[in-house]
Amino acid sequence: MLKKIAAYVQQARRVSTDHGISIIRQLAEIVHLARHPGRIGPGDYYSYRLFEASLPSAEKENFVGWKAESRLDALNERSWHCLGLDKVLMYSLFQSINLRIPETRAIYLPGRFRPLAGADALEDPVVLHAWLRTPENYPFFFQAIR
Repeated sequence: MLKKIAAYVQQARRVSTDHGISIIRQLAEIVHLARHPGRIGPGDYYSYRLFEASLPSAEKENFVGWKAESRLDALNERSWHCLGLDKVLMYSLFQSINLRIPETRAIYLPGRFRPLAGADALEDPVVLHAWLRTPENYPFFFQAIR
């Protein structure tokens, strides 16, 4: 908890310095947004860059923080929740209807073959290590999903 608070203080100072918005003003805005249905907290406030002066107050009130996600879940068809839980499935669907997705170069799932057009399906540590030792695969960004 103390680490989170320290991170928020650091972000508030940076916003104050870089954008000229006082820490008191930021705090007042966070408290104001936390009381709205979107339940914006400090993490959401800084992640969504809601301190930006170009964003009108009414628009800031339309954002939804993680504390209010359950309300959004209630609006969505339950049978489609799997897309939010399975990035490979979601990307496959998006590819099939020509929606742009980030380039996926490889998928590593031990013991499981998960195909995605244009991506190498890596099933075991030996194949993964070989892929990682191939200079042509660099640079890349990876995301671990559990």
